[in-house]
Amino acid sequence: MKQDATIKQILSILKEHPHQVVSGEMIAQTTHITRSYVSKAIQGLMARGYEIESINRIGYIYHSDQKVLDETKIAVQLKYPKEVVILDEVDSTNTFLKHLAKTTDVKELVVVANQQTGGRGRIGRTYVSNPTSGIYFSVLYRPQIAIEYAKKLTCLAGVAVVRAIQKLTGLEAKIKWVNDVYIHGKKVCGILTEASTSIEENTFEYAVIGIGVNCYQQNFSKEVASIATTIEDEAKCIVSRNDLIAEIINQIDKELVQIEDSHFMEEYKSYSFVIGKEVELQKANVSHFVKVIDITKEGELVVEEEGKVYTVSSGEITRMVIQSE
Repeated sequence: MKQDATIKQILSILKEHPHQVVSGEMIAQTTHITRSYVSKAIQGLMARGYEIESINRIGYIYHSDQKVLDETKIAVQLKYPKEVVILDEVDSTNTFLKHLAKTTDVKELVVVANQQTGGRGRIGRTYVSNPTSGIYFSVLYRPQIAIEYAKKLTCLAGVAVVRAIQKLTGLEAKIKWVNDVYIHGKKVCGILTEASTSIEENTFEYAVIGIGVNCYQQNFSKEVASIATTIEDEAKCIVSRNDLIAEIINQIDKELVQIEDSHFMEEYKSYSFVIGKEVELQKANVSHFVKVIDITKEGELVVEEEGKVYTVSSGEITRMVIQSE
């Protein structure tokens, strides 16, 4: 507790002198701690998203807290009130919430992580979650809807992300079936929906919608940089992670209460950039080269392969097929 109070005091001192150099010695004397602890505390603040410039042997300059996650700033914007919990680090927000859903009677909860150490994507893949660089959050629902809407939850979340990005940045985002959001041909968001259902009662026990969005510029590897991007890189501006999380959740909630209408599926189709394209589709570890004809109201892919048209309910589009001229 005392440690938290000291860090808050350091932050308060820096905020009292925005865009000005504040010496480490002055902070140490004011807070009655060592210079080394001042350095460690400020590094911790920077890891949480505070923009603080460190000038060697001189001091620190406080710039902004625009990138900092804040439970209150998220919760106050939610149109359907939910408890919001922010964790500095967790293996996976989906895993965390699934455990809570199984072991407690909590109804709805938002868990946000500043960093995930074991983030997961579809088909067991690892989702890279760089500290302070994006939003990594999951929402627990116990929806009173039939289990046939399970696949549509991912589509619904995709529409929510596209709407939120467009509202906050003006950027036009697109969706690659079924769960990836792209901007200018590069991936910016991944979605993982997991649910537990009761087949006997045809209802959900719970559903967890996990969303990861690359928000700020980061040091991608050369391989990743060729296929991934960030909102900052594309919009040339800083978007508050709190605002983006709240807007995505509001858009999900708006459609979830009327999911039986499924009118958002037409919007989902309009955001797709695979309809009419030749793609490589991987299903059960087997690749098929197909042409995407349509997406059904149930979220299934309609494809044509060697003159045969059929629907695909699961699988992944691994790449677009480049046609030779």
